[in-house]
Amino acid sequence: MKRQNILINHVSQQTNDNRLPTYLRKAPNLLFQALRLKLTKKINTTSQQRFLHHRLQLIDQQYRLDLHQNLWQSYLSLGSEHEIWANQVYKLANSNDHEQCQHFVTNRLIELNRQIDQCTAELITQSRPCPKKLLPIEELDCKLKEFVSEQQTHLVKKINARLIRYQDMIEEKKLFQILSTYTLTNIQKDIIDRLINLRQKQLEVFEELLQFETQVSMELLPEDFDHLEMFIAPTLYSSIVKDHLLTMTLKQKRYKTIQEIKRIWLNIYIDAYEIQYQDYEHQYKRELDNFKLISANDNQINEATLPIDSFMTYINHRTKRMKQEIYSEKLSIYRRKLLRRHRRRLGLKTKLIPIRPTVIIDLIRHPFTTTELAYLSRGPTYIRPNQSALRPAAQREKQIDKESTTIIDKLKRFMANLENPGKIPSTARLYKSYLKRLRAHLFSRYMTPLTLIDQIRARREFRMVKSIQRKLKKYRLILRQTDKSGVFHIGHANDYKRKARQYREKTGAYEELPTNPFNEILYNTTHLLNQMKAHTKIPEWQRLKMLPVQAKTQLAYQYFLPKVHKNGTPLRPIINTIHAATKAISQFLDRMIRPLFDRYVRQTTIVDGVDLLTKLQIYIQQGHFTASTLFVTFDITNLYTMLPQEESLKILAEFLREHHSDRLNGISIETIIELSRIVLQANAFIYDNKFYRQIIGGAMGSPFTLTLANIFMWKWEKQALIPKLLPHEIFGRYIDDGFFTSNESEATIKAILNIANKFHPNIKLEYQIGKCLPFLDVLIHNNNGILSSSVYHKPAAEPAVLSFLSDHPRHTFRNVLQTLLIRAIRYSSTFEAFNIERREIRLLLLYNGYPSTYIHEQFQQFFMKHRVSSSSSTLPLIDNEQEFYRLRENLSAQPSIKQEIVKKNAATVEITTKKQANQETTTQIMETRVKRKNDDKFKNTIFIHCIHEARLEGVKRHIHEIHDSYFKSTDHGNIRLVVGHRNNPNLDFELTNKRPRSTLLKDPTKKSKDGMDLYYLVYQIFRFSFLLEPQLNQPAAPPPQATA
Repeated sequence: MKRQNILINHVSQQTNDNRLPTYLRKAPNLLFQALRLKLTKKINTTSQQRFLHHRLQLIDQQYRLDLHQNLWQSYLSLGSEHEIWANQVYKLANSNDHEQCQHFVTNRLIELNRQIDQCTAELITQSRPCPKKLLPIEELDCKLKEFVSEQQTHLVKKINARLIRYQDMIEEKKLFQILSTYTLTNIQKDIIDRLINLRQKQLEVFEELLQFETQVSMELLPEDFDHLEMFIAPTLYSSIVKDHLLTMTLKQKRYKTIQEIKRIWLNIYIDAYEIQYQDYEHQYKRELDNFKLISANDNQINEATLPIDSFMTYINHRTKRMKQEIYSEKLSIYRRKLLRRHRRRLGLKTKLIPIRPTVIIDLIRHPFTTTELAYLSRGPTYIRPNQSALRPAAQREKQIDKESTTIIDKLKRFMANLENPGKIPSTARLYKSYLKRLRAHLFSRYMTPLTLIDQIRARREFRMVKSIQRKLKKYRLILRQTDKSGVFHIGHANDYKRKARQYREKTGAYEELPTNPFNEILYNTTHLLNQMKAHTKIPEWQRLKMLPVQAKTQLAYQYFLPKVHKNGTPLRPIINTIHAATKAISQFLDRMIRPLFDRYVRQTTIVDGVDLLTKLQIYIQQGHFTASTLFVTFDITNLYTMLPQEESLKILAEFLREHHSDRLNGISIETIIELSRIVLQANAFIYDNKFYRQIIGGAMGSPFTLTLANIFMWKWEKQALIPKLLPHEIFGRYIDDGFFTSNESEATIKAILNIANKFHPNIKLEYQIGKCLPFLDVLIHNNNGILSSSVYHKPAAEPAVLSFLSDHPRHTFRNVLQTLLIRAIRYSSTFEAFNIERREIRLLLLYNGYPSTYIHEQFQQFFMKHRVSSSSSTLPLIDNEQEFYRLRENLSAQPSIKQEIVKKNAATVEITTKKQANQETTTQIMETRVKRKNDDKFKNTIFIHCIHEARLEGVKRHIHEIHDSYFKSTDHGNIRLVVGHRNNPNLDFELTNKRPRSTLLKDPTKKSKDGMDLYYLVYQIFRFSFLLEPQLNQPAAPPPQATA
């Protein structure tokens, strides 16, 4: 590498332009690797590398000179014809005179042509000592020119955009000349001048706002923010406090305090810019109305609109051009100035606290570099780009085969099951051709090399991930996503172990096992299902649906998420049961029972903030909301962990009987309880190479645990709280968070809650009472009998969303922004509250790398979609309060996604009455069925998925084209193909290392492929023959165990 750098530096001095593009200056190994692929020739010797690099520089220089020559030739042609020149010409010529500018452009073209001739001569001279074993010089130059063109796509776009902006300037002049042809009075001319001047000043404010947003996104704030740190919270405690843990706690509090103050200031700054911008907007509208009025009075009605229309066309075009100029030229210059200022500040010893979300470090010292910490601050959901491009060709070919085979298999299965217009057998010849074309296209996309800039970035991030992984392992550190704030947390492994031990001791919910329980759980689960089928308690299809597959089954494992918002950073336990033996049973029960809960307990369930506001609105309409109404919120401590298992199962049976479900989908209550019991009792897992079983509660991570917890709380709230409240009061619960209203005194409410707190030994409440309280993500306030609401941001929550740099599909970022705006409109009861939240959203997106141009564009599209006419064309915001309330009313009338899901779940429940005849009597049995959700709109739709990467953009379109070429003009043309995305692993998957090694999660007896397997098989046969008629209520004896 060092030798190649010397080589490149030596060669680059021979060229006329030492400002080489990035792809020629960095990563020479990658450059020659890309050239080998392009030329399909080995490049081994120093002379070959020297020759190719020198020639590549000359061809690149020639390519850039040709682009600039074409641009300046266009300047000369258009400028001479229209007598107006590009801003670049005025600036470089240092004159606005037409003839001087024309003379400057002519000389510039002469100089460019001279440089092109010189470069061409150097290429001819340099081609003579062409090393052997390379391609013929003509063919070599052709491939090198293609290579340069692939690397310089950004430069081409930049120069084309420059030319388009120049053409817009010419068009603006034409429009002004058209406006000048109208006979206007002096008053009209003065008004036009004022309108142009007001728009100019407004755009200057807009530019200042964009500059400020650039400072925010680059983390280079005005110096006032730097002085703020010592003023707010100086580090006076550092020399006084000697306790390391206390020092760390104080440091984190100071850090958080300064961050919050800075973010509040940023909102105020943006508000000031918006006020100034809107002031000019209001002045502009008044002048425009005046212009329309005067024009109408001075001319006939049909003639009055002509100068107005002409002026509006001119001013809109001018505004659009100036916006593009700000985005493309002025902000780039300002960004470079900021970078120069940043480099000067790098020498300062003081490290300033950032405003964007950062990784939380719970250590006194750490081994990570500033670059690595900044990379981790992109968040757990961040996906590094173009991951497959770094894999060997053989691995990429395997991925191509897998994707193409998966797609064609789905297509075959779908077409083979068609009834109308008719089946296509899986042996049809068209599939072979379809697969061949599909594979060829995927091959061309996967095997096409990245541009060098993209490859450098991909490799740099890959090395970054590997470096972080090594340091985490070497220093025994644990990286986890935080419980609430959405960022990473780094702690020491010993701290996690200590806190996990304290949690187990405090809850008493786990017992340690001496051996690996994998075989015992797998055997008991399989045995139970087989016996249920043998006794006709479940049909065969249900047995197969719940039966674990031994080859895919693994032991569950536990990990913890840090609660950084609480003192001491306690841990929240999560048990990963995705491959557990009882996972299929858990899913089966959840899908069968949850719709019943959604139907029968909907009245006391709050599914989200929209649902709460809807209930409050009905409460107000019924006249129950007064100035004395209090809000009460409560939280259940460790709900999942503290569920009493047998009692929960009894309550489940009671719930089913009470809601007419003697049989559910043909299964009796007793069978459901047996299935539920094994889900709870077989909840064994591994943590820190030790085996545990949960003896209280259920696994947080198992689907059925949530439904069972909800049903247990249904019984608790029905007995402990709801009878104490008046019938008209609101009561609702979202899992372990509860809410109710009351017009009683605070003392009475506290007495009710204290009694409820003692109702069950496992259920403990932490509650708040007041007229202004948050619940979920909405803040509600009883303002003297008037309800106000706004978006609530938890103190622990960091302003973190999906990073704009992440390799996600582009529609994902639009969805993030639109979801935030819809929530802001629905939750904000006042125009002022909405504007505060709208500015918070802008800042949130800036913190996470979203460009100002993208934010403005998406805001504008959102307001246009919802027909907000008062939104400004330059700065997208609503300046009409009544229009905001109209938009809020429209959006609030629509159910949220969660409300729709619950409604659809509840609608799948059907109750029927069946008569069951015994020897003496006939009894009626209430049977409930949960219908499968078969949407007819998808019956002619094939869903397939392919990996998303930035370099694979367009693959979806080509797959559609291949599919349409075979089916569009046939009887199967109505079959719709939907191509979805699968994402690559994110940072949370790559770095957190939650999963223990595979040998601890699998069958411990499989240590060899001969004797032990045979022994286990014989043992299982013996156990099955011995236990042909077991009592289903008693667990079967376990198979032999092996220690970890």
